[in-house]
Order: sequence, then structure tokens, then C-alpha cells
Amino acid sequence: MKAIKKNYILYLIMLVFFTGMTYVSLHEGERFESFASTKVIPVSAESDFVAFQHVLTGNLNSPFAVLLLQIIVVLFAIRIFSFLFKYIGQPGVIGEIVAGIVLGPSLLGHFFP
Repeated sequence: MKAIKKNYILYLIMLVFFTGMTYVSLHEGERFESFASTKVIPVSAESDFVAFQHVLTGNLNSPFAVLLLQIIVVLFAIRIFSFLFKYIGQPGVIGEIVAGIVLGPSLLGHFFP
């Protein structure tokens, strides 16, 4: 049980670190405006989060962003099904297999082609 808490703490630290680095990148990015090949929208200090939201929504149309979102959904579903199957006394790998069936064309693919 102690190893699980260590993993969650590590995940939380990584999430906070990379979110902070993204914020710093957006905040300090103004000095690289002269290197940009496209026009950069000037951002004031109080609207850094608004700029982050704008960049995030603009990049969600990218195929790479969709791929990353799909990977996150698959990993999240695998963890949930694995936990549920371990809870009922089955091996976690069976839960991972069932998660693959649920996310695959058999179930979700049938309802959301």
C-alpha cells in the first residue's frame, strides 16, 4: 500500500512540475517573439492563463493531441478495470483485457463508430 502512495505522490509532483513549466514557458515566451515565423499575440501578465487556454484549445485540433488524449483515456480505463477486477478477486490482466474489449470496436465502436 505504501508503494501505491509513493506512485500517486510521484504522479502529482510530475503534474505540478510540468504544469508549472508550461506556465513559465508561456510567461517567458515573449522575449522570443522576434524568432517567431508567425505573428505572436501580445500577452499581459494577468492573462497568462487565458493565453494557455487559447493555445490548448487551438492545439486540440492537431492529430498529435488527439493521439495523446486517446492514450490517456486507454491508460485510465485500464487502471480502472484492473482495479475493479482485483477487487473482485480476479487477476488485473483480465481487467485490462476487458478494458480493451470495452474501448475497442466491440462495444464503444458499436455505439460510437
